[in-house]
Amino acid sequence: MKVKSLHINKYKVLENFDINFTNEGKTNPVTVICGINGSGKTTLLDFINRIFTKGENAFEKRYIYGEDIVDVDEIKTPWSDEEGKYSTTPAFLKHIATEYASKVIYYEADKELYDIDDAIVNYVDKLIYEDDTKSSEAYEKTRNKIKNILECLDLEIEFDSLNKDKNVFFRNKNHNNLKIYDLSGGEREIITKLLPLYLSDIKDSIILIDEPETSLHPNWQSRIVELYEKVAIKNNLQIIITTHSPYIVGGIKKECLKILTKENGIIKVIDNNTYSYGKRIDEILLEIFGVKGLRTPKVEEKIEHLQKMLLDNKQNKSEFKTLLTEMENILGRNDRDLTLIRLELARLSHN
Repeated sequence: MKVKSLHINKYKVLENFDINFTNEGKTNPVTVICGINGSGKTTLLDFINRIFTKGENAFEKRYIYGEDIVDVDEIKTPWSDEEGKYSTTPAFLKHIATEYASKVIYYEADKELYDIDDAIVNYVDKLIYEDDTKSSEAYEKTRNKIKNILECLDLEIEFDSLNKDKNVFFRNKNHNNLKIYDLSGGEREIITKLLPLYLSDIKDSIILIDEPETSLHPNWQSRIVELYEKVAIKNNLQIIITTHSPYIVGGIKKECLKILTKENGIIKVIDNNTYSYGKRIDEILLEIFGVKGLRTPKVEEKIEHLQKMLLDNKQNKSEFKTLLTEMENILGRNDRDLTLIRLELARLSHN
């Protein structure tokens, strides 16, 4: 089951809102959605989650605004129009809530999940009771599988064992017998929101992930999309991610990136027309996130003032010399912008 497109007539901050999750007719395995605070990123995930898991009861008050449209593939139901779109009528919503609620998993931001224990226990049990593997070998196979999944993240933790009560324990280079809540916030974020997708039988489903960068080191943020994309393709999943992270945006191809903007109070989707994949973080911040500067504002203003004084031929004034010295003391003489200013000074002095 996958969502190809949505039209939301009115839901919270989203009004007359359209978004498409396909490229050349095929649904993207991973879609990344970015935008400023208040642009409706979380609201969009909430809408998708509610329409599939709550059914008609979630939309009692919405009918006064008219109908939303959800374009879904791989769903068999009599409630579709000639174009294959499914109107969110009560009958359709009831059918979806009854038949397909288990096919949607929503990882909310800042909400820690500890169902990883069940995923690991079920995986070990399958090895032991279905594949007739010895316990010690099952632990080692599980340990190696988890290590292979997470190897690109350079995590210093690994699965250790289960006790008689089937509690899951991890170990790091200094300790063993660590439970999930003993790990760092970033480690818990990765373990609980990524591993279940690889270890369980979750297939043909929609995975909604709100701000997966929470607690993650930038090195992990830059690699997490690749891991989500691999499991999405392997298990026929549709993963929709919202983010503020330029590292995550830099890890996704442009056709899979959607930018939410607010114009005159109306939220719209801009399909990314710039190349984001593999770009430098400063370029992503400026071109896609639209930040006004890469430094703290006061420092940015002072450097811009130095540059303007150069353009106005005021480099010999005491104000210029004092400000340049101040910035060198703060940023160091090797700062890129200050180096360019000194090079321009040298050029002007030889003219």
